[in-house]
Amino acid sequence: MFAASWKTWIPGERRNLTDEVSDMTFSIIARTLFSLEGDDYSRAIREPYDLINRMCAERMRSLLSVPLFINTAQNKAYKDALRALDRAVYSVIQNRRLNPDQGEGDLLSVLMSATDESGNGMSDRELRDELMIMFIAGHETSANALSWAFSYILQQPEVESKLYEEWDRVLNGREPSAADYMQLTYTQNVLWEAMRPRSPSFFTGRSATADVQIGHFTVKKGQSVLFSPYAMHQNPAYFPDPLSFVPERFGNDLLKRIPTFAYIPFGGGPRGCIGNHYAMLEMVIILTMIGQRYRLRLTPGHPPIEMEALMTLRPKGSIEVLVQNRN
Repeated sequence: MFAASWKTWIPGERRNLTDEVSDMTFSIIARTLFSLEGDDYSRAIREPYDLINRMCAERMRSLLSVPLFINTAQNKAYKDALRALDRAVYSVIQNRRLNPDQGEGDLLSVLMSATDESGNGMSDRELRDELMIMFIAGHETSANALSWAFSYILQQPEVESKLYEEWDRVLNGREPSAADYMQLTYTQNVLWEAMRPRSPSFFTGRSATADVQIGHFTVKKGQSVLFSPYAMHQNPAYFPDPLSFVPERFGNDLLKRIPTFAYIPFGGGPRGCIGNHYAMLEMVIILTMIGQRYRLRLTPGHPPIEMEALMTLRPKGSIEVLVQNRN
């Protein structure tokens, strides 16, 4: 289902967990949506994206950004990275146009067969825009959510023990499948809780379609408003003791008992993430498959795991772990 390099981890070795889970989620999105295999696509897309991600975040925070048409070293690096990212994505499109029978039934084939009311298909630029969104949004946020989930599990033995109990009881040693998802309820709750104080999409925005009064503020039609799930998810009215990691809080259908938009790790409304169910299934299976085989521990002297707010909320630096056999 995804890159299986984790199956060859050796007890006693150190692993960069953030990179490992990013490789896994990229492998899944590349294979299931676009029938792509191999690490070359991963490097060709992820390396320039990481640079663009950081530079976009810096520009958003800067009170005075140098216009991109001014050829500073930083602007040149940004434009070079964007060109490299475009080359990688356009190569996927060109290869499929030359080999239309490849990947029959995947998302790329569906996009390429779509036509408008005039019978025109999507241009390469339109396909590029769609693929860029799916490549980036489809693996970056899931990888970050998994990293945060592991960061809490590594520091809370009681959560780890409950996960082991569920996996042993439900799976009895076999690998999980989609059919097991509904029974892995505590695993789901660990992920839901990890995305509460560490929502990968930590800010989002909406444009008003009509004048609206919000508290003491009037938002005019056409104006945009930014808001933060990171802040909303720590509201004690809905999440008592919000700074504590408590997966059990999501039991007993919590999401049905609180207001619809009190918890929005995947956004909400008509602009919510269309891949939320896919992402949850993916993350539950990855977390379970790794946890069934290995017991991970933070490396000795590991610094506190801090947040880094780029275009998404990710662990700063990396999470380094020691690998142990679980049994």
